[in-house]
Amino acid sequence: MAMMKKKTHLIPLVLAFVLVTVTTCPAGGDFATLASYLEQALQANDDLRAAQAEFRAGTERVRQAGVLPDPKLSVQYYLQPVETRTGPQNGAIGISQAIPWFGKLSLLRELSDREAAIAGIRLAAVELDVARQVK
Repeated sequence: MAMMKKKTHLIPLVLAFVLVTVTTCPAGGDFATLASYLEQALQANDDLRAAQAEFRAGTERVRQAGVLPDPKLSVQYYLQPVETRTGPQNGAIGISQAIPWFGKLSLLRELSDREAAIAGIRLAAVELDVARQVK
């Protein structure tokens, strides 16, 4: 009789365990695996999103590096005509282009490439850190 009482106390515990297991199980009936936890952590981690944004920004900076700066157009209008040796002037139009020293554009492109590579390595480090925290 004493043995029966001990077994009846186990029945609610077993039922509670089964209930918790069934409610935490995904809709397909499969138990959550480590891979699904890793996938969820990689999608929801804010540090990882920041590292991804930094990497994308770094790769976009590579496209911008190594090109000439934009030319500048200037337009001037004088309220009173300015007297010059060629006669009075009512306005002026100008265009200018900054040209960097020889080799500077290629160095800027190389620097930008390396910064993008560093951002990629940081992204991989954050991914590994998130995976380590999940495991």
